[in-house]
Amino acid sequence: MKTSKNSRFEKAADWYELLVCADKPSIDLERLSGGGKLSTHPELSALIGCQQDPVWHPEGDAWAHTLLCLDSFAAERVGDEREDYIVGLAVLCHDMGKPATTRPHEGRITSRGHEGAGEVPARAFLSRTGVLPEIMESVIPLVLCHMRPEQLYNAKSSDSAVSRLARAVGGRLDRLVRVCRADKGGRGLSGQPVFPAGEWILEKHRQLNTDLKK
Repeated sequence: MKTSKNSRFEKAADWYELLVCADKPSIDLERLSGGGKLSTHPELSALIGCQQDPVWHPEGDAWAHTLLCLDSFAAERVGDEREDYIVGLAVLCHDMGKPATTRPHEGRITSRGHEGAGEVPARAFLSRTGVLPEIMESVIPLVLCHMRPEQLYNAKSSDSAVSRLARAVGGRLDRLVRVCRADKGGRGLSGQPVFPAGEWILEKHRQLNTDLKK
């Protein structure tokens, strides 16, 4: 991706190019943070040094995780620029609630409630960069719900729970699963992310829609 030496990624167009076009978004963002230019976006700079439990996140802090997530997302773009932009923004913003919620607990590091806490910083970041309101309103539910598919899968939740989640993301569980797959891909593990919860919840939703049409 070609960027100006002095680019601070201050405009939505800059982020659009990064998320839709860059082969490895982490390269540009590492350059941005290394040049001290990330301070214009405190929601992102707060991720640097934000500890994560090494059991779940061997890759390091929340910033390292976000960079790996973005590269995982980029490797699985679908080629629809609007869709990739929305999902890419959600991946970029998904852990912005961690700095406010991360704390030690019984010898571990937790960030309980970080998905809900991410709404305020995500809105601040998206507003500052000039993301269109309709795009923002598609991104925020993905941030708020990015932990839910795996939670529902592990609990083998009811059809009604899956339906409620689908409504929460405007029916776009496909977008949410893409965000979750990128989240899994940001764990520093080799190979394609393994996310059986995604297949499970999409199939559940498909069956529910099929049943409704009968």
